Amino acid sequence: MRRSVTGFCLLMLTALVLAPGCFKQPAQETKPSVVNSFGIIDLQKATEAHPKYPEVAGLQKQLNTLVFQINQRQSSMLRDTATLASVESSAAAGLQKTLEHEFQSRMAAKQEEINTRLEKSSLQFRRALIDEMKAFEEEVDRQIEPQLINIQLKMRTLQLTQEEKTALQQNFEKLQKERTDRLRLREQQLHAKLETWLAPQRRAADQELSAFAQQLQLELAQKEAAQKDQFAARALPPFTAADGSLPELQMRADRKQQEIAGLKEEILRDVRDKTAKVAISMQLDVVLANILVNSSAIDITGNVIAELKK
Repeated sequence: MRRSVTGFCLLMLTALVLAPGCFKQPAQETKPSVVNSFGIIDLQKATEAHPKYPEVAGLQKQLNTLVFQINQRQSSMLRDTATLASVESSAAAGLQKTLEHEFQSRMAAKQEEINTRLEKSSLQFRRALIDEMKAFEEEVDRQIEPQLINIQLKMRTLQLTQEEKTALQQNFEKLQKERTDRLRLREQQLHAKLETWLAPQRRAADQELSAFAQQLQLELAQKEAAQKDQFAARALPPFTAADGSLPELQMRADRKQQEIAGLKEEILRDVRDKTAKVAISMQLDVVLANILVNSSAIDITGNVIAELKK
């Protein structure tokens, strides 16, 4: 007759807009249990321990060589035309792409920093809500379970008419529905309470990220201007011959990038699969990636790495 708050726990963990993804075990039944098992994994460490990860470094080295050859060939073509304007245009395009990549990388790192801080600040509050839900469920059971047990005893031990049995069964179902409705309503109330508590922190996080973006854009704009001045002031580096035409080199570089992306996705998919397998074997409800704020969580990074090496 008891019902746990595991479902509500999962709801609490996924309530953060900025929270990292997590691996979950499939639900076994509609009624949750009173288990609250957390796991954590260092996703970067697990990924780098994958047997195929050295292949990524090898492919990246090949790509870097192709990019260098492309740049050298482009420089040669620009020098042959003796047009400084073309040199500056090509350099500016490459510089813009580099700066855009830097902007995205630093923004992602800042967002992860904010996510971690927000997760840490909300963890204690969410645990308190889970405890509150558990206490409420126990109180509801203390009120309703004796009535349900009494009805069951009557139906099993007394000689009842069909009409009496029907009445008792209807009363039994009514009490069960009352219990379910009260618990569902309480879950909704606690979820609203969490959202209210999180709202100002989310706004502060958004404002912090926006301010950081503006500062970073100004910094990169100054960096771009300085490097353009350097491009205009210096001569092109000596050209080193490279095999293959420029379109062929570009096609090879594109294929190499696709190969790297595919291998990274394969590695990450394998890590996810092994994480799910370990989580199931260890009976964990939730596995968080790159979160180290839950002192009671189980670090399964080593277990996942062991699975990857089998």
